[in-house]
Amino acid sequence: STGFRWAVFKLFCTMNNQLLIAAVLVLAYITTANASANVFRLDMANNNTVVNCKPNDKIFVELDGSPSTGFRWALFALEGNAVLQDGEPIYEKGHAHHGAAGLFTFPYRCFEQGESILLLHEAKSWESTHPKTIFDITVKVSAN
Repeated sequence: STGFRWAVFKLFCTMNNQLLIAAVLVLAYITTANASANVFRLDMANNNTVVNCKPNDKIFVELDGSPSTGFRWALFALEGNAVLQDGEPIYEKGHAHHGAAGLFTFPYRCFEQGESILLLHEAKSWESTHPKTIFDITVKVSAN
């Protein structure tokens, strides 16, 4: 954009060449890293499947739930080093009326080559019985 070009021109005029080169390299790295990342939005239709991704790809697991019933989605297990949690889970309320189902979103990032198993469960935290629902995926991260 024009504003970006103007900012780079001003930067060039006011900084010495070494700092300018460093700034351009950092900007190029950030742009390249973000431009090549894919985003996967998964829901119950993806349960018990394999997701193939590459480092820096993002995975958002989005699951319907009604915490007013006492059942909440939570991470049960994340095995392997290929995937990392990329922030805290978020719950967004659905309709305006009390007790309506909403959406739990769990953010993850593909980190390094390998395989991870991601297991979420919907359960009442104070009960030790079997969970109501399980979400299970295998994530395979490859260099290509």
